[in-house]
Amino acid sequence: MNLHATAFSAILLLSFGISSLNAEVKADKLSEMYSNPLAHGLGDDIEWVKWEDAIEKALEVNKPIFLLIHKTWCHACKGN
Repeated sequence: MNLHATAFSAILLLSFGISSLNAEVKADKLSEMYSNPLAHGLGDDIEWVKWEDAIEKALEVNKPIFLLIHKTWCHACKGN
């Protein structure tokens, strides 16, 4: 009986240790994802800029602006 309790305790401690490591990895990935505050969690693979800066740059290079509207209350937006 004592052997079973010891084995169970060891397995339980091991699983908590592994899950805490996974939580740290996920936290690191999230901090990378939010490194640009303008991205609002949508990733940094896009060069996010403020609206005023986007207009200025678009006029300089004579290119259109892509405007992404994403709201936290929108169910379709949450489907990303």
